[in-house]
Amino acid sequence: MKKIIISLGLCLCAGIFVMAQEIEIIETVEASPVLTKRGIPVLPQAGDYAIGISAEPFLGYLGNFFGKTSANTAPEFGWDDIIVYGKYYLQDNRAIRAKIGINYGSTQDKNFVRDDHLMATDPLLGAAATVTDIRKTGTQGLYLTVGYEFRRGRGRLQGFYGGEVGVGYGKTNDTYTYGNPMTDLNQSPTTTTGTAWSSASAQSSRMLKSKGGLSLGLGVGGFAGVEYFFTPQISLGGEVGLNLTYATAGQSETTTEYFNTGTGQVEEITKRSGNPGKEFTFATKGSGSIFLLFHF
Repeated sequence: MKKIIISLGLCLCAGIFVMAQEIEIIETVEASPVLTKRGIPVLPQAGDYAIGISAEPFLGYLGNFFGKTSANTAPEFGWDDIIVYGKYYLQDNRAIRAKIGINYGSTQDKNFVRDDHLMATDPLLGAAATVTDIRKTGTQGLYLTVGYEFRRGRGRLQGFYGGEVGVGYGKTNDTYTYGNPMTDLNQSPTTTTGTAWSSASAQSSRMLKSKGGLSLGLGVGGFAGVEYFFTPQISLGGEVGLNLTYATAGQSETTTEYFNTGTGQVEEITKRSGNPGKEFTFATKGSGSIFLLFHF
């Protein structure tokens, strides 16, 4: 009986020793960095930075080589369709992150219309003379999120999750200048009209400014995704999220000019249009695009 107990005790000790060795090996494997055959680390480590961009335009560009029916236009680094990503790794498996999208710019449209003054004073010369109407459009937009990220995984495929907060706004303004002034002698000058900004007619009232309503958005939520390091320190990934968002939309404002026959002067009038709006949403949706990241 004593021999049996001793034998069982030895077997138990041996089993515990083997289990301890296996646990130690597993922990060592999980803690070991992923290296290439030349010993180069594949995954980012504590203290590393990452910067990247949304990858959809480039993936679409490559994909259009197969079965395309029209010219395959190369993507551009335009702020209206590119999101910039940034990360700083506090630990090998934790990082703070940010995403930013910027859309600031202006465009100018010109249209040549007849010179009303010259047409009235010298029709022969006025038949070929023109003046210029100009429309300038300014766009403002900003999208920014900041978050904290946890990471886990083995090998080149890494999973991540965490939380983030975000803010964004957008606005568009138009200003108009006309070659034919509005006067008491020319109360309906020849003026460019329409969205296409290409046709003209006599106008007794015309736009000077158009201010779009300011759109604001705030959000907080969580995200989860996957990232694959197809080469050392370069990865391709994507994510989805569950977000609570609050958005507002302001009224638009237009300023027009017209000739007031009662006062005999050109006057301006400013009007507001549209109803201010607010919206709360809590839904699963893509909180980021497919991205390409470079680590250093």
